[in-house]
Amino acid sequence: MEIALTNDEEVLMNLLSILPILPICEKIIQLKNRREKEDTFNYHVERWTTLSSIYFRSFEISNNLGISNPSPSLFEHKKYISYTINDVKYVSGPDTNLDYYHETGISYQVRDLLMSILKTKDWEKQHWKEIREGDDKLYYVLSGQIMKKTQDKYNSYLKYTPSLYSDDKLE
Repeated sequence: MEIALTNDEEVLMNLLSILPILPICEKIIQLKNRREKEDTFNYHVERWTTLSSIYFRSFEISNNLGISNPSPSLFEHKKYISYTINDVKYVSGPDTNLDYYHETGISYQVRDLLMSILKTKDWEKQHWKEIREGDDKLYYVLSGQIMKKTQDKYNSYLKYTPSLYSDDKLE
């Protein structure tokens, strides 16, 4: 049975072939690991900062459109431009701000819908599976309509501003 070398062991092996002084090679690996951790941390901080600011800014921009949030929460000021009335009527609109969609390929409305479904207290009930399946059927159509309209709006903007958004998010 073969046992693979760890990344550090492989780097150490290569360094020792160039510089056969073990303490120096170990110090180089420590510095490499510290730098990788810093880079990873900085990358995740940048992504969090970018995505969260774009996401919350999307609701600020759409605040003048749609219907008010019917349930009290931290974001009581949010207004929805897409909603369903007991799976009989679906009202959907594209995202009013396409920055979040451009960055992630997902509508901020769909993300918010998913998060609100997941944070419900229904998980504590015995029949949570039936509730989740019902929610899936109810919001599947709505989220599909939102994504289609948002993608169409995004693609129409690409026709007029090709330098603003790249084609990498279209696929």
